[in-house]
Amino acid sequence: MKVNSGRNTLFWEDTWAADVPLRLKFHKVYIYCRFNNVLVKECWSAGEWRFDFCRTFGPAELREWDELLTLLHDCDLGDSPDKLPGC
Repeated sequence: MKVNSGRNTLFWEDTWAADVPLRLKFHKVYIYCRFNNVLVKECWSAGEWRFDFCRTFGPAELREWDELLTLLHDCDLGDSPDKLPGC
């Protein structure tokens, strides 16, 4: 899936930034997220990624969080609609 605006792509559930959904690749961070059914656009605000977590991270969650932020570092949203594979 090609994410442009992020308005039609679920952040955790769709395969858009890695070869699997982010909920599988970063499961520890995913289960700490208060809202799991969010769009990519809803997580991007004022030039940075923002999430609401239900508790603080331990060392394992911090490692996963750092890895997720590294993966998303070069991601920049635009205005074009998101595209499904093959479209």
